[in-house]
Amino acid sequence: MKGKLLQRLNYYSYEPAQYHSCREQMAAENWKFARLLNHIMMVMMAIYALLSLFGALKHMYALYYGICLIYTVLVEILFWQPLHRDPKNAKQADIDIGSACAALMFFGIVASVVDPSQVATSFLVMQTLVTLFLNYSFGYLLLFEFVYMLIFDVSSYLVKSPAVFSGDVLNALSFFAVSGFIAYFFHKEKIRNDLINNHYHFLAHIDSLTRILNHQCFFAETDRVLGSNHAKDLVFAMIDIDHFKEINDRFGHQTGDYCIRAVTTHMLWTLLQTAPTSCADLIQVLFPEGIQAHIENPGISYREFYDFGYDKFETAEAALGRIGGDEFALLVGGPDPMGRMRQVEDAIRAISLPDGSNLTCSMGCVRVTGNPSSKSVYKSADEALYQAKEGGRNRICTAKA
Repeated sequence: MKGKLLQRLNYYSYEPAQYHSCREQMAAENWKFARLLNHIMMVMMAIYALLSLFGALKHMYALYYGICLIYTVLVEILFWQPLHRDPKNAKQADIDIGSACAALMFFGIVASVVDPSQVATSFLVMQTLVTLFLNYSFGYLLLFEFVYMLIFDVSSYLVKSPAVFSGDVLNALSFFAVSGFIAYFFHKEKIRNDLINNHYHFLAHIDSLTRILNHQCFFAETDRVLGSNHAKDLVFAMIDIDHFKEINDRFGHQTGDYCIRAVTTHMLWTLLQTAPTSCADLIQVLFPEGIQAHIENPGISYREFYDFGYDKFETAEAALGRIGGDEFALLVGGPDPMGRMRQVEDAIRAISLPDGSNLTCSMGCVRVTGNPSSKSVYKSADEALYQAKEGGRNRICTAKA
């Protein structure tokens, strides 16, 4: 119980999974603010350096402000590096934010040493700002603050009088507590807002029954892929569960919903076999209320490839959406996309109904050539699906785009 309490405290009263699901948004927000802060510091240091050179401030400060200016310029160059220009890259964002915050710390510590009359005012302000910009877990944030405070106290001890040093220590401890308190509730509220935004994003992009892409999001993803360099060796397919109305009539709509979810899971399982984790992880994310498909294949994770509705086609080479009712759409790539479609068909056939019979499906497939729109391949695949149904169902028919 104690360990669980400390863990939740470390993640601002949230579960670790909730905290980590917001890391990308937090990094992006902090990246923007850290860069803005670095711009402000750059302008300030340039002004102070000029004022020192022209005698408005003490000449001895010119070197200090010049060093601070050079550092902020180097941080700005870091922000402009190709790997660091995407604030969604949490690792690079952490480096950028940490570098910008280090500039604040350096300024606060040295300003207090150069001009002891400031009595650590700069340090105290910078310490509070840093706690708001660093999106680390609360334990790491406190550790970061503590190390910074020790550096400041040591520098104060070495260059200041005992009276000033004791005042600095007291102020540093006070602001360590105050800034930690502010940071905890500040980040807690930020995470709450990010979780709410993620939830609405999920509702807008994900089919509520199956947890896969909805109609609108699937075709947006399809248009994106077809308009990119991936538009080669692709197959677009429409899939319809055979005799679905009869299944609802014979076994009830709950069984019908189960069949739709089972088809979803079997398709994902077949298409995403490169994932390293377990089937339990896939089912837990797809069906958190406990409705499970009868799957025997091991070794796949849903979370690796679908993140709040955005299919990472570059990794999975597959996008899956529910178009409506018992109708699904697939965009599949890879070395043998038609082979993957036949694997999907076989996986659906493995689903058992309550009477012991197996589910079947009809598929209409289109080999993608050139750079067609999603509407054109959808139309062709729908025509092929109609042919499969007219031909007796439980089969794949192909058409040209």
